[in-house]
Amino acid sequence: MSDNTRRRHRADPADLFQSLESRIHLAYSSSFTAQFAGGGNFDPAAVTTDQLGNVYVMGHFNGVVDFNPARSKILNRDSALGSIFVAKFSSIGQLFWAGQFGKFDTVANSMAVDADGSVYVGGAFTGATDFDPDPNLTSNLTPAGGADAFLLKITTTGQLAWANKVGGTANESVAGVTVDGPGYAYLAGTSAGGTKTAFLSKFSAKGKSIAADTFGNGSANTDLTAITADASGNVYLAGSVSAGGVDLDPSPTAAHALAAAGRLIFKLTPDNAYAWADPFAASGIDFTRLATDGAANLYAAGKYSGAADFNPSSRKAYAITSAGGTDAFVLNLTSGGSFAFARSIGSAGNETADELAVDPARGDLLVTGRFQGKTYFNPGFSAYRLYSAGGDDAFLARYSSAGVFQEAAQFGNADNDGAAHLAVGTTSSVFLAGSLSGSLAIDFDPGPVRHRLANSNPGDTDGYFVKLLLA
Repeated sequence: MSDNTRRRHRADPADLFQSLESRIHLAYSSSFTAQFAGGGNFDPAAVTTDQLGNVYVMGHFNGVVDFNPARSKILNRDSALGSIFVAKFSSIGQLFWAGQFGKFDTVANSMAVDADGSVYVGGAFTGATDFDPDPNLTSNLTPAGGADAFLLKITTTGQLAWANKVGGTANESVAGVTVDGPGYAYLAGTSAGGTKTAFLSKFSAKGKSIAADTFGNGSANTDLTAITADASGNVYLAGSVSAGGVDLDPSPTAAHALAAAGRLIFKLTPDNAYAWADPFAASGIDFTRLATDGAANLYAAGKYSGAADFNPSSRKAYAITSAGGTDAFVLNLTSGGSFAFARSIGSAGNETADELAVDPARGDLLVTGRFQGKTYFNPGFSAYRLYSAGGDDAFLARYSSAGVFQEAAQFGNADNDGAAHLAVGTTSSVFLAGSLSGSLAIDFDPGPVRHRLANSNPGDTDGYFVKLLLA
């Protein structure tokens, strides 16, 4: 397996960069808000940061969109049918560059940045595609089947370094992209051709294939949904198997299979050897994101329904029952795969935790997602709750490294609002990116001062990019 445009109001980060008074119950304050508008649609799919504090936003757009949030400057990109975009900003929202890659049927859903500031973007594509935005250069990939997975490396100045594909005659989808401490890039996903088989591909910084592993037995569906790596080069994967007997060991001479169907998290060493696998029997658990901290502790986020046991040990259970349809959760496992804690976010409606990140300055865990109605973020005697403004609202919650609830904020209006993509900066700052649709404004400052953004044309979709400070 192997660019005429309609001008629209935009917030200037230089005008908005200030510390604002915080709400009594919240330590978040807005540092800047920025809006991306034009004559088309803008839909961020990921945001991340590098070691110097720069911020990267990746997603999809069509039509003409101005990527420069400063009022006095314009940087239009034009894609009639649609393209992937990647944009790089300073920590105060000043645009460095913005590039477009691929074509309308190219879908990217994951991004990572290495220690040098190079960007890796993963997704799926159909049809022959030139991924190089330079008109004088080409980087053509052609899928072997209906859809293949791709991995792009983009330089610190926004140029394409290389493009690789992974796929066969089946359809490939991507669960995530990550980069480990030594600088290797990983692309993980699922190949669906009758029975689902999971795949994991490892590449060097120069794009050379280092390893290509598959997980499946030909009869049981094996699906990957999340990936992360730590500073030492260990890789962690989350997903599900529809039956027992799926070998999770990349070695051709050894086998480590789960005994039964269910959700799972497993770890591979820097040498691509099997380390451990944790089974979660409850079929109602869905893992959406993984993250590690400086001590290689592993955090997972997602949603669950019904009664779910979050302790993978067969000797002791840690069961939580959802309050409604689906509740959000955060889970902590040690570097050896042992259970540490699990926390639930729930209401009588439906909640999900879509993204999480670890604050490198304090070790706190940040999580974003969606909630409905009256939702409890710290169930128990001192329960902390938020009320959605309409259907779905977005939330940002913070927990200590020991799982102690710290605070939560909401972003929403009377419409249904999607969850924000999340990244944590180097100085206890949080970056959110997402889409604005409909006609109602959203206040992105959790404190008493308002920083409101609204979609500039209900017929289009604008994007937002927000920085929050943690007290």
